Amino acid sequence: RHQNRVSKLHLAKSENGKKFILEETPFIDNDENSPLGVEDARISKIGREYFITFTAFKAHIAENNITRIGIVKTKDFKEYYDRDIILERFDNNKNGVVFKNKKIYVFHRPFNSELFPSKTPGAHVAITKNFKEFRDLGEFLKPRKNKWDDARVGINTPPIKIKTKK
Repeated sequence: RHQNRVSKLHLAKSENGKKFILEETPFIDNDENSPLGVEDARISKIGREYFITFTAFKAHIAENNITRIGIVKTKDFKEYYDRDIILERFDNNKNGVVFKNKKIYVFHRPFNSELFPSKTPGAHVAITKNFKEFRDLGEFLKPRKNKWDDARVGINTPPIKIKTKK
């Protein structure tokens, strides 16, 4: 929801999945890492906790948006804790989503920085144990030249684990 052109994340509740009531107070509000916006949330459940990743919109400098991936945890959607910026070495990053399959993975889209100067960024995957230290495993999904997705690709919803026949 945008208020004065600054985005914030609000919760919406529904009893029937059709009619939703938007809470007036933001669930995740702006802070010093996201003064221009908190947006683009993705939610993953690991154990009894929900991990909410979001784009932390820090600044707009010389026609470039400065965005990083924020994360919070919640058990009940009444309050959150452990708010942080993850994958900090990627000074511009979006589309963060958490996935656990024995190890914890974070899918993300770094772009427009010294590490990733590409104007057509792809999606990367990183691995972590504690959300403080990350090992980037590299790009796993790239834009396709002269196709609908030639500008950029990223991750949307959290992946789901499925069983396959061998």
